[in-house]
Amino acid sequence: QPFKNRDPRFEATILHDDMYFRGDHFEMWIAEDGASWGYDSYKATGDNPRTNTVLLKFMPEQGPFNWQTQFTIQWPFFRIAEIYLNYAEAKFELGDEVTAREYVNKVRRRASVNLPDIPATVTGEDLRRRIYNERRIELAFENHRFFDVRRWKIATTVENAKITTYDIYLNKSTGVKRYEKVVLLDRSNTFKDYQSLLPIAQDERQRNPQIDQNPGYD
Repeated sequence: QPFKNRDPRFEATILHDDMYFRGDHFEMWIAEDGASWGYDSYKATGDNPRTNTVLLKFMPEQGPFNWQTQFTIQWPFFRIAEIYLNYAEAKFELGDEVTAREYVNKVRRRASVNLPDIPATVTGEDLRRRIYNERRIELAFENHRFFDVRRWKIATTVENAKITTYDIYLNKSTGVKRYEKVVLLDRSNTFKDYQSLLPIAQDERQRNPQIDQNPGYD
């Protein structure tokens, strides 16, 4: 099962198959084995998510909960975890790997996560990748990823990667589910390197004709 034994923040972020939330058991299988789709699957109705998962991170844990319900939340503009990860990244770029690890580990060892520290043996580019991954997980769906991958100059790799998911099929006679990894979206060559910079607004250039447009947008 692809959803088992994951980082605990995964289940705080994503509602997936065979998971309990607010006392309800959620099943995301799309069809019985041998069938093309089931009654409530995306292929049948177009109503349910194509990923067979649901964003959980901002769902309220109390109050009305159905498709007709609207609710408001307090948006996390600036969390202490982001401050720590910003500091860790800055310290890494300045060559202070000890402090960088320390502040990433502050995020990982808090009570709600309780993950082991990144060991001192993780250094250099391996540590950089761990810092990048920590931001990806900790700050998921909080409007950081778009800017992070551009700042790190990895957008051409990340934004052109295939998006995959798992189609889930249920064998009703045995109760066993089969997870089939599928490509949801092939984005090859859709993101160009120049798009790492945004275009300068035309009205700004009209105010000052001396401003050159960023490359690729003329």
